[in-house]
Amino acid sequence: MTGSSTAGEQRAEGGASGPRRPPPRGLRGGVGPLAPYKVHGWAYDPAAPEARLRAELLLDGEPIGETTAELFRPDLQTAGIGDGQYGFAFNTDRKMPIETPERVTVRLSNPATGLEFLLRPRTSVPGTAPPPRPAAEPPRNLAAERPQNRAAEPPQAPAAEPPQNLAAKPPQTRAAPRPPAAPATVTLATLPEGAPQRPVFVLGAARSGTSAMAQALFRNTRYVGHGEGHLLDMAPRLLGTVARHYAERAGERRAGINTMIAAVPPERVVEAIGEALASVTRGLFPGGYWLDKTPGHPMIEAVPALVRIWPEARFIFMRRRAIENIASRGRKFPKEGFASACRRWADSLRAWSEVRGALAGRAIEVDWLLMAREPDRVAPAVATLLDLDADEQRRLRQALQVDLPERTSDRFAEVLDGLPEEMDAEQRRAFEEIALPWMERTGYDGTARYWRAGEEGRALVVV
Repeated sequence: MTGSSTAGEQRAEGGASGPRRPPPRGLRGGVGPLAPYKVHGWAYDPAAPEARLRAELLLDGEPIGETTAELFRPDLQTAGIGDGQYGFAFNTDRKMPIETPERVTVRLSNPATGLEFLLRPRTSVPGTAPPPRPAAEPPRNLAAERPQNRAAEPPQAPAAEPPQNLAAKPPQTRAAPRPPAAPATVTLATLPEGAPQRPVFVLGAARSGTSAMAQALFRNTRYVGHGEGHLLDMAPRLLGTVARHYAERAGERRAGINTMIAAVPPERVVEAIGEALASVTRGLFPGGYWLDKTPGHPMIEAVPALVRIWPEARFIFMRRRAIENIASRGRKFPKEGFASACRRWADSLRAWSEVRGALAGRAIEVDWLLMAREPDRVAPAVATLLDLDADEQRRLRQALQVDLPERTSDRFAEVLDGLPEEMDAEQRRAFEEIALPWMERTGYDGTARYWRAGEEGRALVVV
């Protein structure tokens, strides 16, 4: 570390005593709103675009983490900021003070030049109604900005974390960053043929790492999509309706009867449904590479239909031990009943066991704990399944290392030693009747071991 926190401020803004030192010229960066266990942002030196700045996280002036601003961010690249590899992220064990963000500072430095500057996060206090901000804010020159004499502003940078004046007025309440724009709404009258479709479906029970996997792929590979799917799991329902309708109308299909249903075999209707769904996704994703993340057992049960409609589809099944999954669901969805949480977890494992046999060469299984603790093992397996290039694999590995699954407790990747003591007798009975049989069938142990002896290999399985 080069210099203290005070020295860093003096380099950026001039010391409190002695001659005022010229600030660093042209350095640019920003820190986004705090998350409970994450601080993220970017930093860039236009004079040395190949340089990767050092980032140090301070809480109340005390260093609690350091990293290098070298993560790829497509929004930076799109904005014309070098090669886009200037992002940084801290995943912290200590909960961040969201309501008092001024306690948090990120010190950034260029080791080659000795320049340093400080940034504070944008304010995002739950429950406030901040005024809307413009659709895009140009970045501000960290070196040249002055309250009455602002320098000409450089080209537009990403809106998510606008660069800030190091002079650090008290943080202003501002709107939370907008999520990346989703693909446009499909227009059925102008559906393009598009490229061959090669979708990937991220499956599994909620709170099993599906969001972390999907977001890592969205942000760092050729795959595009929406944050959640919840559309294509209608496929088995539609096909089931066709089957029931034809069974109920069997008498109207007898030989010699002049009916429309006799002239149209059920296979043709099934084929038409598949063509319609494929046309919808072609309209949304004409590039052919898209991703759907719809957690829960109905989507897993739709796999046979999905394979029929998209023969080039690939599948990533995310799993997690019932003890941690149900505990996480209870924190995330406190109004959901305990037995319902057990059933949803067990139904996802059951549904996957019924469809995985038909997916040889098309799927992998990834346990949440392995992805959280050993992303270097997971990224190459995903890259092989999806035929990602070397650059995509590198970005994916970085994303899995820093964009950790959404946390609902103070301890990351927590493994519980058996059922929580606060569970009552009714909850224990529901767990033992609903979840425990499937936990045992899928190799999980009920203690802090997590896996039964010899079953550790199930954490990452190529189907």
